[in-house]
Amino acid sequence: METPSTPLSRVLRVPAPLQHALAALAYLGLSLAYLRPIWRVFGDHVGPDTGDPWFNLTVLKWGMHQMRLGMPDFWNLPFFFPARGVTAYSDNLLGPAACGALTTFVFPGVTAVAVYNAFFVSSFVLSAWGVWYVLRRSGTGATAAFLGGCIFAFSSYRWDQASHLQMLLMGWIPLTLWTWDRLLETPAWRRAALFLFCFTLHATGGSYLAYMILFPMAIVLAVRAPGLLHRERIRAALRVLIPAGVAAALLLGALFLPYVRGSASRVRSDLEIQTYGASLVSYFTPAGRMLLGGDLAEDWRRPESSLFAGLLPTLLVGAAAMHGWRTRRQAPVRPLSRLQTAAIVLLAILACAGMARGELATWSLFRMDPLPPQGFDYGLCSQALALGLLALGLRRWWGGNWPLRLADLSPWDRGLLLSGIATFFLTFPVVYEPLMRWIPGLSGMRVSSRFYTFVSLAIAWFAARELDRRLRCLGSPVLRAAVALAAAAFLVVDLAPKPFTWFPSPPEGDYAPVYQWLARQKGVQAVLELPLVDTSTDVDYMVAATLHWKPLVNGYSGYLPDSYVRFRESCCWPVPDDAQLAALRDWGVTHILLHRQALEREWAWKNLRRFEKQEGVQLLYDDGGDRVYRIR
Repeated sequence: METPSTPLSRVLRVPAPLQHALAALAYLGLSLAYLRPIWRVFGDHVGPDTGDPWFNLTVLKWGMHQMRLGMPDFWNLPFFFPARGVTAYSDNLLGPAACGALTTFVFPGVTAVAVYNAFFVSSFVLSAWGVWYVLRRSGTGATAAFLGGCIFAFSSYRWDQASHLQMLLMGWIPLTLWTWDRLLETPAWRRAALFLFCFTLHATGGSYLAYMILFPMAIVLAVRAPGLLHRERIRAALRVLIPAGVAAALLLGALFLPYVRGSASRVRSDLEIQTYGASLVSYFTPAGRMLLGGDLAEDWRRPESSLFAGLLPTLLVGAAAMHGWRTRRQAPVRPLSRLQTAAIVLLAILACAGMARGELATWSLFRMDPLPPQGFDYGLCSQALALGLLALGLRRWWGGNWPLRLADLSPWDRGLLLSGIATFFLTFPVVYEPLMRWIPGLSGMRVSSRFYTFVSLAIAWFAARELDRRLRCLGSPVLRAAVALAAAAFLVVDLAPKPFTWFPSPPEGDYAPVYQWLARQKGVQAVLELPLVDTSTDVDYMVAATLHWKPLVNGYSGYLPDSYVRFRESCCWPVPDDAQLAALRDWGVTHILLHRQALEREWAWKNLRRFEKQEGVQLLYDDGGDRVYRIR
């Protein structure tokens, strides 16, 4: 494989497999440097906080626990009792759990924390390597391909999502889309097997990305469809594509059926979409964890909206867009009349006005406390924005061609470009909110800005291709090497995060004695753990529950059941009152675990003494700090 932008590899003629291995090692070294000192805390610490990482660690442990038992109750994560199907309240991490269960079976000394961190680190390595591999297979030079992998794997967006393991597991996206495109190009059983392998590993990593990738896949299929339909041997192609499609559909059905069953009661509100959707400013907002610029954006950063690709990637994509505009812009085949031009301009202005009004609505919630009960209705803004599509369609109809010539792009480049554009618009509430009422599945996700995952892939791809094009234009090998080295050095700093904070995750031997006692008890149908302070205490209780796996009333997830939200708002000071106790008994709760921090005030002790005198309440355990009561 030729690598014009890297003369050293031409001289040494490094075999492709060795290049791939060296790239993987380089990405691993860069990941370890960014995540330092992970090699010292790999088996007993998680980062960068103790909220979502501990929650995801708990989900991972549950999956591994269920794998060892033969998957009897995987979809019923034992929280939010008496709710069922709780695993489907968030990402299930089925694939990582299966790998973790196998790893700990083969190597019994490996901890669940080590499994979590293995996926955490490998998500950066695989994300970068997947882009590198596809770029190299497309003929991109080694330098540009390597930096393209860095742009995708170490973006500000990924550092902002560092607490969400399920969103970091995007390493199979480049390979899944690439093998899908290859399969559509030349349907063959070997290509179908490679696609299904990549698709399975991607889909079982997390439900968010498993669902989102269907949009780029549909666009790639639409781009390849004309070639498939005009094949002389269409039947031979369908003999491969139909079984592959059925296998992928069966996998998705098995993964999403538990989510579909509870979807009617888990529809996201307009307010959530407005709060967690992107704005145009998001694309110039670095994450707070970024070494360069992280603190500068503090005054305008919104949650889940740090989508800045980095200075060098943004410049490269901008240069690629300008180059594409200059070289691919085409005049109408049929000259437009003044009236036609005026109509198209008017529609474009209305579309821009709709986008602008949507932006103002999205920003209207910025730092608002408390939030309003209802979100903004983007309907009219969305309709105005849709006029932009009408303007584009009229330009094609009246002018006889599209404004840009894309037909000579390879189907892969065209599919990736159109996927990037489509997912770019899906990050905005003004587009996402109306579509979620019509497209199945969208209403179950509250963070539309996470579609940026696929925008980021398009940015990495076209930034790398633009860098490769510019390096090829440099005549001197010495100058080319100097520019490549400078670009690499700048990008490594441009994408660098601040030092990570790593928090110890309690090993099972260090849990409080009450959890050891609880693990030995039989007849515990469900436990309420008190006090209820905030979500952090619920996460702590969930982590401790991995020792005993008794059903908990407490819980934390991407979705909170209304029954638990209402219960938390009224309970408990420091223990349930008569009505709350009756409700707990009706639910089937048999035990209450009360921690000493709930009894720091004198009035709390008075309430506790009254509670202990109630009929059916029995103190079973008291170690001077924690108490366990049986309530039925």
